[in-house]
Amino acid sequence: TRHLNLGDKTVLPGFIDTHMHPTHVGKVLLNVDLADGESVGDILDRLAAKKNSTSAGGTILGLNFNYDMVREKRLPTLQELNQLSSSHPIIVLVYDVHSAMVNSRMLELLDLPDDLEGYIKGENGLPTGLIEDPAIATVLQKLLPDNEDDIAYNRAIYEQLKDAGFDTMFIRCDWPVEETIGTAHIDGVSTTMNFGGSAKEAFKFFEKE
Repeated sequence: TRHLNLGDKTVLPGFIDTHMHPTHVGKVLLNVDLADGESVGDILDRLAAKKNSTSAGGTILGLNFNYDMVREKRLPTLQELNQLSSSHPIIVLVYDVHSAMVNSRMLELLDLPDDLEGYIKGENGLPTGLIEDPAIATVLQKLLPDNEDDIAYNRAIYEQLKDAGFDTMFIRCDWPVEETIGTAHIDGVSTTMNFGGSAKEAFKFFEKE
């Protein structure tokens, strides 16, 4: 047994998060969080800052836009996003993920069917850049596929968890197969996964160490 004299310091056990979706949280950390944006100008400035650190053609993803927080009570327009960049696909997702505004480059990339419900057109019949339900589901499937590229998102949240004193988390992964339980140690955080599908597939996805 090893004894340590900690003086007047306090020792606490590592915290446990009982329900975590690390990929989604990591997306916010590594993209543009708009949750506290105070104006359309503020939103555009944040997107512009991301553009300056993103290679030409790279997607700019703004998350958690909140109408109630923005002075103008509106999303940036298609034209405003186009002025920001004609080479970067840009999307601004509302916090509830039921709607978004995109620029023309993103519309080209998405290539949505003209008759898709929720793909909003103006009186002139041209896209306004606004995407609503149910079209938003198609947009998210094209834009945010769950694959091994999401490892970077997961690692981003693990670093934050460790800094906050968490050493264990439980997460749910929705593979449409049989239920399995598995545990991996990822970047020093014990991660218990409750998922459908094989353990091999899930641990590969989370890059088991």
